[in-house]
Amino acid sequence: MSSTEIAAGTTLVEASAGTGKTYTISALVLRLLLERPELTIDRILVTTFTELATAELRSRIRQRLRDAIAAFHSGKTEDEFLARLRQEHGRDPAAVARLEAALVNFDEAPIYTIHGFCQRVLAERAFESGTLFDAELVANQSDLLREIVHDFWRRHFYEGERFPALLALKNKLTPDKFTKDLEELTKNPNLRILPQETRSLGEITGDLSATLAELRRSWAKEEKKLRSLFKDAAWAKNNSAKVEKTLPLLDALGHCLSEEGGTIEQLACLESFATRKIRKDVRAGQAEPQSPVFELCDRLLDLESEFRVALQAEFFSYARTQLRERKLLRNVLSFDDLLTRLDAALAAPGGAALAQSIREKYQAALIDEFQDTDPVQYAIFSRIYEGSSAPVAFIGDPKQAIYGFRGADVFTYLRAAAAAPREFTLTTNWRSESGLVEAVNVLFDREKPFLLDEIEFDRVSPSPRADEKPLRIGGETERPFHLWVGQKEDDLPEVVAAEVVRLLTSSATIGTEPLEPRHLAILTSTNAQAAQVQEALRHRRVPSVLYSSANIFTTHEAAELCDVLAAVAQPSYEKFVRAALATDALGKTGNELDALLHDEKGWETEVLRFQKHHQIWRDRGFIQMLRQLASEHGVRPRLLGFPDGERRLTNFLHLAELLHAACVEHRLGMNGLLKWLGQQMEGTGFADREEHELRLESDEKAVRIITVHKSKGLEFDIVFCPFVWHVGRPRPTFHDPAAENRLTLDLRNPEAQKERREAEARAEQLRQFYVALTRAKHRCAMVWRPPGRGEDKSAPAYLLGSPGALPDEVQSSETIAVAPLPAASDRIWNPPKVVASAAPQARLFTGAIDRSWGIASFTRLVSGREADLLDEGP
Repeated sequence: MSSTEIAAGTTLVEASAGTGKTYTISALVLRLLLERPELTIDRILVTTFTELATAELRSRIRQRLRDAIAAFHSGKTEDEFLARLRQEHGRDPAAVARLEAALVNFDEAPIYTIHGFCQRVLAERAFESGTLFDAELVANQSDLLREIVHDFWRRHFYEGERFPALLALKNKLTPDKFTKDLEELTKNPNLRILPQETRSLGEITGDLSATLAELRRSWAKEEKKLRSLFKDAAWAKNNSAKVEKTLPLLDALGHCLSEEGGTIEQLACLESFATRKIRKDVRAGQAEPQSPVFELCDRLLDLESEFRVALQAEFFSYARTQLRERKLLRNVLSFDDLLTRLDAALAAPGGAALAQSIREKYQAALIDEFQDTDPVQYAIFSRIYEGSSAPVAFIGDPKQAIYGFRGADVFTYLRAAAAAPREFTLTTNWRSESGLVEAVNVLFDREKPFLLDEIEFDRVSPSPRADEKPLRIGGETERPFHLWVGQKEDDLPEVVAAEVVRLLTSSATIGTEPLEPRHLAILTSTNAQAAQVQEALRHRRVPSVLYSSANIFTTHEAAELCDVLAAVAQPSYEKFVRAALATDALGKTGNELDALLHDEKGWETEVLRFQKHHQIWRDRGFIQMLRQLASEHGVRPRLLGFPDGERRLTNFLHLAELLHAACVEHRLGMNGLLKWLGQQMEGTGFADREEHELRLESDEKAVRIITVHKSKGLEFDIVFCPFVWHVGRPRPTFHDPAAENRLTLDLRNPEAQKERREAEARAEQLRQFYVALTRAKHRCAMVWRPPGRGEDKSAPAYLLGSPGALPDEVQSSETIAVAPLPAASDRIWNPPKVVASAAPQARLFTGAIDRSWGIASFTRLVSGREADLLDEGP
């Protein structure tokens, strides 16, 4: 790190899991400051992916500067890298001065997220980029997306014939589907749509109407003949020969061709009477029956297919145009717009001058998490720095590129890697025990481990201090990697929870420290799996905390709070009051409710309480009412009384905060807030806004339950991976080799690209598998559960074959233990008793306070009071 030259131009640094990527970035900043006197801290651009990563980078670089300055002044350091820097630059007073100046001016260091960098450039160079000064940055544009979708739907289907709308719904082209398509388009603005040219939607709709009218006329003439043909179907085979099936289909066809147009389900009958279907159902030696109805049904099916493609193609074209125009009209920008606007400005005629001005300000650049880049981000940095002498480093790991679902594009990384003149790989793992490092090497060191030829696996070595604090179970060391083979009927959450209890009760230690729940983490593939694992741990009284992107509005507490608020809004409706009282938050049992309904005075008291809550909401606002209600009904202690009480109370308080914010932001009354809450509850299971994600229910030292996607960048002492065999659905898009691997959506024939889409999905599953197995510091246990039948398309199957025929190097490895899945037990964990420590004592101040000087306001000085105080002395 200290001897490799920092050359001009682009350098690619591949940092495998645990090899010290953040350490490397902070070291590069130090070297740039020391080796390039013209560079000051405000000239070195550092970008990363998230706000949390930005904060960590800022903290680590600042601390690195402090450590370097201390090492240069004292001449003592245990850090080998700093020792070499001191040896090379310690005699140069100017070098130390540059480090000290960097620390003093560190608040000016340009360490941003990629979106933060683009926002700053657009604001500082508004004239060059064509961005209005007062453009509002919106964190969530879902309302605008829905508005565009609904306008498109109304424009095409609210007037005219019903038949095209039925065809759209039959092909599942609903407003919800178009909303998801538009969200995909915002994540991938360069998405390529195939076919690139289609007939106009109006022309196709006209042909549909004409063909439908002709079919109606033919049906009126041919109906009796067709019923007779299928009633005596000696010519037919398969379903066409079964009267009990064909006659209901003929009835459905009649409904479809009526003026009302039939239903979506009845439209399926067109396929049964198309020429292509009739031809397949003719017995050998029999003449094929002829009817204009068959030919017209055939033509309608062809037009339906063309209509489906054209409707989607027109929507993408309409959405692209409308999204841009409506944002300009409202003067708003989304986070994705920050990137596309800067990219467009750099590509415009004045882009070269803009790039030059950015280079002059940021004379070196370190781009972190580059495996999560996309074509727009890469284009921005290419246009700014390509061909210049500025040192630029792209730091990332393609083996950990797992965020394709939110727009990251590993093929862009591979294209950048191929173009980079220099490439370095970090090969020392500073995270894991040596045995665990070797186990991962054994699993992944094979031909094409990540399916793509361009992504290779380089074996890494453990650090010299890897085994200073080993994991011991019952005083003995075990193999650090466990591969458990399960069966389809196994209850994996129960098994993992039981194994957690076994470890916690096994007198295990990490170094000299006893093993505690906070040392363990369980990685899942989905939020639903995470919830199941937490429930299994809860039954065994093991504290756990859930890191989830699940939507707070899809929880049980959201539904209950909706019932409570409905009762407060309309206390005269007794059924609303009964529903509210029956919630877990208010706690009335069925027997208590029944007794209350037979107690006129008691029931009247409850209704009066809700009327009082109604008045408080009306006169003093929502949050005052909810506080009063929670206090009177004992909501907090009641929720905490449940086994998952912390989770329930956290959700309740989180919902209260969000509802209060909605009231203030949108000026909502009672009915308006209930409507808003209902709309949020109709959303998806994933939060579309960060503030809608489930919050951590506790800061307690507990087992971490987290999805693989959220675990990237984190490390844990012991990791369980019970769901790495999970196979998700491939995305509808694919990277087209014929178009330089550009992300493409084929509307006409998606099945033609099925093999490639599945291959890309499997490649990403392999990368997720790698991320999951490299989070552990001391021990990792994974479960492989092959499917009961059919091909095993999981990541373990691709790498290792089958559980019964594992590669020799895996079976003979001294670091990998292969065994059947352990049996689950119901053993409860009883935490060790904590010995009460002495009450903390405040330290006594023994210093002296210098009172010979002071700070005063100007008003105090002119009042004369300050002079009196100074005369009095300290």
